[in-house]
Formats: sequence, structure tokens, C-alpha cells
Amino acid sequence: PGNINPSEFVKLLLVVFLSAFLGNRKKELSSTFLGIPLPRIGPFLLLAILWIVPTVLAMALHDLGLVLLLNAVLVIMLYAATRSLGYLVVGAIGVAGAGYFLQMVSSHVHARFSAWLNPFADPTGSGWQILQGLSAMYAGGIWGAGIGAGSPSAIPIVTTDFVYAAIAEELGLVICALLMILYACLFIRGFRAAGRAKSPFGELLAAGLTASLAVQTLLNIGGVVKAVPLTGIVLPFLSQGGSGLVAMLAMAGLLTAVSSGELQKSKK
Repeated sequence: PGNINPSEFVKLLLVVFLSAFLGNRKKELSSTFLGIPLPRIGPFLLLAILWIVPTVLAMALHDLGLVLLLNAVLVIMLYAATRSLGYLVVGAIGVAGAGYFLQMVSSHVHARFSAWLNPFADPTGSGWQILQGLSAMYAGGIWGAGIGAGSPSAIPIVTTDFVYAAIAEELGLVICALLMILYACLFIRGFRAAGRAKSPFGELLAAGLTASLAVQTLLNIGGVVKAVPLTGIVLPFLSQGGSGLVAMLAMAGLLTAVSSGELQKSKK
């Protein structure tokens, strides 16, 4: 209602939940055997039960992007809490396996994969958006056609999912490269804030928020340039959208609070 997308705020709230949950259970989740994570069964089962609820809801909504984002952030936060590389390896395999499983059982996800693999199979249907985005970026070249000189309106949903293609068409590859550098600076500063945090909650909150913004950026730009299937994830701070922008600005505010020390007081 009111053009509010609840999933945008779910991303933020689940990061806050994970920061508190994992911060209080670092030792229980840090056990490994030959590099393979072997956490205590109690905390792990509790986390799995609590985490499966938003995952199932996202799957029921056919929101592939949200499923991938939530689970990627979970894996990164598990690594941040335990410093066990096994979580990254097992998590990456799990996320890839889940994506393959979803495209096997869901016609909606399968259509996304098919359009990604061969957009020319249906150039005026499911592959239209991808092909128009690639054409726009090709037309922009290195320096771009100039502000207002492109034709971004030819790309479906250009103001949200494909805003990066519009930037590439009008401002060119050089500005896109500078944009990626700006994003990289933001993510580096976010992870540095996490490393300087004095409490487990502040550390994991900064790591989780930064991971969420970074994964969203990679999924969006990767989908536009056809490196990964389209997920419907918007580009942080640039895509049009009220609730999404509000949630991202809230993430930026919390990162600033951690960086300035306002959320770094440890519990006694």
C-alpha cells in the first residue's frame, strides 16, 4: 500500500537481528573441523529456524533477488562473526545450489535464467530489457552521448533496475568506472568501520550493512551488464524508489553511527 516495498525494510531489520544474534553466539558458531564449520547444534538450529521464515516468504513472492541477497549477507556475517573461511566456501556453494534449485522448480526463475543465457531467443519478450540495456551501453561508448542526448526511455523500467545502463549511455564508460570507484570507497570505509568497532554488535552491524549494500550493487550492475541473471535488485542511492531509498539512507546513517562510535559501547 502507498507504493511501499516491505522487503526493503526487511533487509535492514534482518541485518540488525543477525548482528545481535551472532554477536552473542560467536564461540558456539566458531567450531570447525578441517576447515569445515561445525557449530553447536542448538544455536545453529535456532538460526536456521528463524532464518527460514523470511527465505520461504521471499521464495513464495518469486523474489530471487531478495533470496540471494539475504543468504549472501548471512554468509558474510557468519564469516565476520567467526572468521572461518569455511562459512564463505560452504555458503557460496549453498547459494549457488539454491539458485540452481530455484530455476529448476520455479517457472518464474527459470524464465529469468533462460533470458540471461540467451536473450535473443525472445528478443521482443523476456530478452527485450537485457538487449535494450546492452544496446544503450554500447551506444554510450567511452565518453557517452551527453546528458539528455541518449534514449534511456527505450529501456523498460530504466529508472529502477536499469539506471546504470542510462548512466552508461549518457555519460559513458569513464563515468561508470568512477562510479564503481565511489562505491568501492564506500564499502571499504564500511568494512573499516566494522573492524574498528569495539562491540560485537557494532562490528557485525557495520559488516552486515556494508555487505548488503555491496551485494545489491553487484547484483544490479551484474544483471545490467549480463554477468548474472536479472534479480530485480535496485542500485543503491541511484535507482528511483521511495521505500528503497529510505531504507538505504537508514543503512548509511547506522554505518555513520558505528563509525563515529555511537554504537560501539560494549555490554558489561
